[in-house]
Amino acid sequence: MRKPAIILIAVLIIVLSGCRELSRKNPYDPSSADYKGITYKGEELYPADFQIKKMASAGGYIAFAGTKEIYGDCAVKTAAGASIGVFTGISDICADDSGNFYAVDRSTGVTVIDAMNMTSVLPFSTSSGIDSLYIEWMDGNLYITNEYDNEIYRIPDSGGAQMTVSVSVTAQGYFTPGEIFKFGASLYVVNTLNKKQAIKYDQNLSSAEVINFGANIIDACVYGGALQVLSESAVYKTDGALAVLLKWGDFGEGPGRVFNGKSIAYNTIDGLLYIQDGSTIKKFGE
Repeated sequence: MRKPAIILIAVLIIVLSGCRELSRKNPYDPSSADYKGITYKGEELYPADFQIKKMASAGGYIAFAGTKEIYGDCAVKTAAGASIGVFTGISDICADDSGNFYAVDRSTGVTVIDAMNMTSVLPFSTSSGIDSLYIEWMDGNLYITNEYDNEIYRIPDSGGAQMTVSVSVTAQGYFTPGEIFKFGASLYVVNTLNKKQAIKYDQNLSSAEVINFGANIIDACVYGGALQVLSESAVYKTDGALAVLLKWGDFGEGPGRVFNGKSIAYNTIDGLLYIQDGSTIKKFGE
């Protein structure tokens, strides 16, 4: 009887030592000496019959753009899950500082949504057709990229004169403007042909600077005074030059790991980052 007891005690010691070692080495465990300052907080629920294309933080809730059964392409918010709008192929959304958000689809117009009510459509002109559109808001202006005609448009969020800049090639090769995001006073446009490359612009779409990144840039948002750049299987905290300050979301095999990153947004109300990982919305925070 004594020998099995000794074996059991030995096993328990090994298991408990392993747990202590995991905690000590786990950079996402707040009790770890190697804690990186961010940890997994669980999942966010959304309508089961909704396929997400993009997320944006708007006025204390997360807004989703995608396809909902029966309704087709539309936008929903986490607070109620009610659908809004009719779109011909929604591709991107963004939000301003007042909680309004803006949606683009396969048409020459930006749908303005205020408190989940469609209020107006802001038109813009393309040189030819439309492919996937991407949108960002900054300081009273909307910036839209069009993969079809290789153009970037700027229009005031209240309507007004349009500014258009074309980009199809850089000193490093062909460039098709795709995903767009902001940080500080700069805008970043990702090359659809090579997602490891982006052009950094000022608010007048000038002072273009080509930046090469170490991973595919899928999406990005601002959190903790830095950019959080989402790739397929990791998140990179960077500065304005896209220099990596911290890499996270790539540790272990548990739910806190990002395997198929598609979209990222920061909610100022709950202080959490929301990451679309495949069909799951994962939440992270300090």
